[in-house]
Amino acid sequence: MRTFCEQHADVFSISDTKPHWQLMVKIPNANATTKKLAAYIGDRGGTVALGDLEVWKRENPTAARTIHKGGRSIKDFFDGCACAQRLLTVESTSGIVTKVSLKAAEGPPMVGPVGSTDDRARAAVNLALYLRGHGGSLLAPQIHRYYAQFPKHKQVIGKLKKFCEEHGDFLVYENDPHPGKISLPRRPESKPDRILAGPCHAASFRSKPPPAPPEMTLESADPVVCIAASLAMFVRSQGGSIPGSNMSEYYKIHPSHKQVISDAGLRAFCERYDGLFLFEPLPGSGKLSLRSFCCHYLRGECVHATDHDGKLHSMPASSPVVCSFGTKCIKGHWKRLEDLAKRSLGAVTSPAFSTTKLNVAEIRWTHDAIRVTFRDGKLLMETLVDLLAGKLRPSDLPMVEVLELGGSFYAIEGNRRLWIFKELQAITGEALTIEVQSRKLDVKGFTQSFTSKNGGQSVEFYTKSRERTYPSMSFALAVFFGRVPSELEMSIGREVAKAPAGMMNVEALAAALSLEVGPGLESQLRQRPDLFQLTRGEVSLADCMTSFGVLAAHAAPNDQPPADRHEEADAAQEKLQMPELIAGEGRHWDESLREILEETLLFLLKQSEQFHIAWLESDYLVSLADCPGATGFQQPHRVDIASNADDSTIEAPSLEEELSHLLRAKGGSIPLGEMEWEEVCMTHFKNLQELASFLESRPRRFSVRWEGTQQVASQRLLLDTGSSTLAFCEQSLLQQTIYEMTDFVSCNTYNPGGNYTGYWGPFVVGDLTAGNLSMHNSTYSVMANQVGMPCSDGVEGIFGIAFQQLDAGVPIESFSNWNDTAACPIKNETLLPPPLLHQLQASGGVEMLGIYWSGDLGEEQARLYIDEDVVNEHYDAESVVGPVALGEFGWFDVNIQRISVGDEEFVGFNCTGRAIGQCTMDTGTPTLFLPQAVVNHSSQLLEQGESGNLTIWLEGASGEAVPVSFDLAALGNNSLEGNAQDSSDIILGMPLWAFYYTVFNITGHSVSLIPHPIEAAAAIPLPEDFVAENDPSS
Repeated sequence: MRTFCEQHADVFSISDTKPHWQLMVKIPNANATTKKLAAYIGDRGGTVALGDLEVWKRENPTAARTIHKGGRSIKDFFDGCACAQRLLTVESTSGIVTKVSLKAAEGPPMVGPVGSTDDRARAAVNLALYLRGHGGSLLAPQIHRYYAQFPKHKQVIGKLKKFCEEHGDFLVYENDPHPGKISLPRRPESKPDRILAGPCHAASFRSKPPPAPPEMTLESADPVVCIAASLAMFVRSQGGSIPGSNMSEYYKIHPSHKQVISDAGLRAFCERYDGLFLFEPLPGSGKLSLRSFCCHYLRGECVHATDHDGKLHSMPASSPVVCSFGTKCIKGHWKRLEDLAKRSLGAVTSPAFSTTKLNVAEIRWTHDAIRVTFRDGKLLMETLVDLLAGKLRPSDLPMVEVLELGGSFYAIEGNRRLWIFKELQAITGEALTIEVQSRKLDVKGFTQSFTSKNGGQSVEFYTKSRERTYPSMSFALAVFFGRVPSELEMSIGREVAKAPAGMMNVEALAAALSLEVGPGLESQLRQRPDLFQLTRGEVSLADCMTSFGVLAAHAAPNDQPPADRHEEADAAQEKLQMPELIAGEGRHWDESLREILEETLLFLLKQSEQFHIAWLESDYLVSLADCPGATGFQQPHRVDIASNADDSTIEAPSLEEELSHLLRAKGGSIPLGEMEWEEVCMTHFKNLQELASFLESRPRRFSVRWEGTQQVASQRLLLDTGSSTLAFCEQSLLQQTIYEMTDFVSCNTYNPGGNYTGYWGPFVVGDLTAGNLSMHNSTYSVMANQVGMPCSDGVEGIFGIAFQQLDAGVPIESFSNWNDTAACPIKNETLLPPPLLHQLQASGGVEMLGIYWSGDLGEEQARLYIDEDVVNEHYDAESVVGPVALGEFGWFDVNIQRISVGDEEFVGFNCTGRAIGQCTMDTGTPTLFLPQAVVNHSSQLLEQGESGNLTIWLEGASGEAVPVSFDLAALGNNSLEGNAQDSSDIILGMPLWAFYYTVFNITGHSVSLIPHPIEAAAAIPLPEDFVAENDPSS
């Protein structure tokens, strides 16, 4: 019995209590099971998918029995356990749990695995140590220097001031000098030493490293090791790191080294010599840096227990090494590098190679995964289509380089080209023989670059980072086109990919993943024709041609290639592109995608009778009609029919009756993606488009409506600090997007006294995305009628970012017909939240905006920055002008105390924003709109050829006068406009940003200006049709 109990320790506990044995049965406990699962989830970063849950259940059979007690499902367990509801967040699809996450704890967000160590406390200690090494204090705008060394701490720290207040034992945040300073606490010197010593130096013993790799003598050193040492010397001379593209400079100095490094690949070469190099696969060609190993640790003398001050406590697998003392090392680490580098001169010659012809089926991959694009960004699929269409021949592509080993050939260069050739052979069914370069390479070098896990028989795919790979090209393409597979779909894909012949029975698949067999699973598979193919109960992965066609057909033509959502956020600063500018990459993508749509898809349709294009998600719902009446502003278009349709007008009554019967059997409605796979639809319609066209052509019987979200083409807007409403020009957005209608209309008029400019349109609430910023439940408008608004030449609306007082809505029922001379009603106005400021205020902390313009026209010349990203390459703390007091009554208004032009001074401006007139900073005005006397005197100096400055003295945040100067020669007459009617209204328009980068501290009611260089010119360049909004009113 004792043996039996010990063998089943998860159920029984037996112990010798003398004189008897005590036997206890372990009763399943839901709370204990939940806590055990929570700990498991915490160890894996806070979130696990379905496959991880299954692994955990296999490892913990008692917990699994607790979960499934009484035949309940995992979801039933989570729904019925109060402890689980308190600790865990569960995501499910059709009753199937797909993801389980730890609920966020109260307080600041955590980064990294949840464990006993507090990440924020560790970051506070680390920042305090950093301050000790940099004079004991740091200006708040200079925190980016710390983040450059510790990028992961940026997200951990969050709002800097609040972080310092939480960790007052280590850090102090001081408001003076502006905009803030971080310092160590003012206490006796010994106390912080003791505090910092606790968490950071828990061990006072000397760290002992593991045995070092054996070092060969200089005489017997491998020539490739000498090349690695030579490259390390070069990287050191370039500051310790270089982008991969700078390897060309090294090859100019050492041309004989290029072939050796290229044969292995730069990344594999660096990984082989991990005692010298760290390779980071950043966008482009990556980044190569020298490592820094703790010299004291390598000698077994370090008093630190772990890595410290950027010095590594680990023993590399290769020799030689770069220690933290670099060239100053007296223990021989750097001297050995120098000696090896000297031996690299002339140590090797380019290895000879020969050419031969091989069938592509004979060649294996050396890599475990390949990228879906070439280095120039072109998709592998585009080259494959060009080969199929006859635009390219296999011989037009560079030769694949192979190594023969053990009777097999491996592609050491050209793994992506090899995939294209293998797919070409599979699609055409014709044997493909290609000419290859057969190289002589040492086996050791080959094994360093060989990463395949199945002998080179197959590869996986990735979009940007090897850290996230996908089981087929179709999955990677889905990510590339923004249709990221769910965790459940990923689990299904990997399970099918492992199956013999890449095909799996639905029931076997469900059993392998503990899923429920039924219409729900089959429906989910059919909703993703870009990922899966379901044929007579057998599941296989979609072929790359079908997937590419489906995804390309449904990509928005103006969309830029989406980022891989699974990648970690880039440590670089997040930037919002100025709404009136569109990146050059977007235009290139637009042209490439248009070419795919116009040529590639036509070719695909001709090549395969089985190929068809389908909607990727069941967001269209088909139902029997209910005929609602038409009203004013409505939700997206819905087509309806009456149940008493006149059968005499029906061309194919039997088919319509069958479809009607199908809908009634499904409860009156069915997702269009599911309906396609019903037997009656598969019999009569070739594809989903044909079915949809048939249904929509009979609006008296069937209703096809949109259910869910839809992403439309991006809209280029004019950024305007002189208004508060975000308004789109395109009326069709009311039919193309999902939103909630409000009871208000937006009405704005601009440019009083000049050409009439204005618009009106409904206010709606919906989700918006600008650059990297998501603005949920934003209130915006769509122009129903407009005159003179920025709705031409590629500009598609206005993005007002001023304060709420200018974002007023008028009740719909009180709004009369509007024309190009009508004034907007002002009765019963309701103030609505502007999208951008509303989002900033909702996120908490210090609200800041940075606006940069280079002064030139064209793409990529401007940027809008938010929150902590306002401190960037344009922000120079030593050059800051201000801060200037900022009003917030609608406009971004300032108080002008006086203006000087040369030796002449002008005073008496009543424009504080709290009095009669307004002095505003407005990106929507193309000029400096100044009193006529100021403009006249400036023009006189320019005509006389005299040099001088125009200086506007603004009220500082502390009441002092702050000078904001402009070089008159650079401004020119075209950048100045006189206000002859009312000197109280002054507008600092776009020329301000040609001279200054501005940082608006919304929370602190101030604005700082940072001058940037500008060349003297006749005038600041501005587009001829630039819209002026002098004093907008709503």
